[in-house]
Amino acid sequence: MFLVNQNAASPTSDPITWPIYSRSALTWSRLNKWCASNSPEIQATLQSGACAATFTELQAVINVGAPEEGEESTHVSEIPLPPDLRALYSIHNGQNIDYDESIDNNEGHTEENMAGI
Repeated sequence: MFLVNQNAASPTSDPITWPIYSRSALTWSRLNKWCASNSPEIQATLQSGACAATFTELQAVINVGAPEEGEESTHVSEIPLPPDLRALYSIHNGQNIDYDESIDNNEGHTEENMAGI
């Protein structure tokens, strides 16, 4: 059974509906199982789910220039986060990986080892 992070957004609260959340949870459960068997180093980097405050902060970034409460609307309208996106990120909010500048600079990487040969 898939367990939800206690601090993550509630799976039954709007705008995440239970059918969307349950499909996302099933998908992540399958991915977690695969990672545990085939790539535990990737599974170890998965972050816990995003909390409601994280979604609110992201929404604010997306709506930069939107009017404050009580102000008249200008040219920017609020763009809601899609429920599917909220559901996926409420389970795992990305990865926690160390940045390796040498990868960006292509240092020590040949075409053969970059292709996994």
